Amino acid sequence: MKNLTQKQYTQSDKILMSVCLIATGILVYGLVHFKTSSVKLAKSDAAQINYEMAKLQNPESLYSLENREIEVDYKALQIKKAAAQKNDLKKVTDKTKKAITPAAQASLQNAIAQKASASRKTPPPLSRSKASVESARDQSTTSKPSEKLNSNPIQDQLKVVDNALPVDAAVNAKKSFEAWKSEIFAAQNKEVIIKLVAALKKGEVSSEDYQKLVSEMINSKDDKIVGLALYALRSVPSYSSYVQLVKLEGNVSSNYSVYLEQSLMAYNQTANLSVLKQSLVGKDKQVVLRTLTLIKSGVTSVKSGEVSGLVDPRNVRDTVNQLSLTNYLTFLPVLIQLAGSPDQDIVNLANQNITLIDDPQYVASN
Repeated sequence: MKNLTQKQYTQSDKILMSVCLIATGILVYGLVHFKTSSVKLAKSDAAQINYEMAKLQNPESLYSLENREIEVDYKALQIKKAAAQKNDLKKVTDKTKKAITPAAQASLQNAIAQKASASRKTPPPLSRSKASVESARDQSTTSKPSEKLNSNPIQDQLKVVDNALPVDAAVNAKKSFEAWKSEIFAAQNKEVIIKLVAALKKGEVSSEDYQKLVSEMINSKDDKIVGLALYALRSVPSYSSYVQLVKLEGNVSSNYSVYLEQSLMAYNQTANLSVLKQSLVGKDKQVVLRTLTLIKSGVTSVKSGEVSGLVDPRNVRDTVNQLSLTNYLTFLPVLIQLAGSPDQDIVNLANQNITLIDDPQYVASN
């Protein structure tokens, strides 16, 4: 009995002791492991801390906006800018259309039509490969919107106009010789001659083309066109016009005889006396003789005070105030030279003029 009780006590005691030992071991192990991990964590955190004070490299970096870009959508601004450019293009186009004359516009349209037809007929270059064409197409289709917006449509439009418009039409819409000839023969009125004279004074028609046009009119069988030629010659006094008028005497209709005589007598005006002096030194006998007779008529008219036959009645007063015998004194050296000519007709007329002009007893009454 005593031995059994001692045995049971010993077993319970052993069980209790075992449980206590296990719990104690677990507790000891946990405490040891927790302490070790805490120490490691403290050491690693302490190693990561940098106790060195940061130094400012650039004072301006405090206010820099670097790496602070803000993405903004500019679509509305781009649309507004494109609309403004479109309005400017419309205004410039309207001004360009107004500035270009109808003839220049016609030339522009013809040039554009020819360019378009040429582009349709011209085949693509053989040297350009298919790959290069596709590459160019891809580049044009993948261009950025910003690149399109940077282009100036106004300048592009003006470049197209400059390239398409012929140089002569863009600088000055001058009519060609054939265009003037067609217009004159079609209109057959004095207004078209007035336009031709205005174009000559502006430099849009050369003197050579003007005289050539008059010659074409003189050679016409239409008597009305010949009359317009006389009007054109009288409207532009010059040596060439004077010579043509002299050559026309006796070769035009009798209806124009009086007008032709008046046109020649008008060269006795002060502004046209230089043409008569130039004609005296020429080699054409017909022109020289006609000039001597005109000078004689002019001097006689001045001496008598009747100068109405020299110019149009509207300019008689101005001519009276300007013409005098003094105006003809400059002819004396040339007349004296002609007085020694082997041609007796020229000598006789030259001496007559010398006598009329070199008269010391004459005092101009006008």
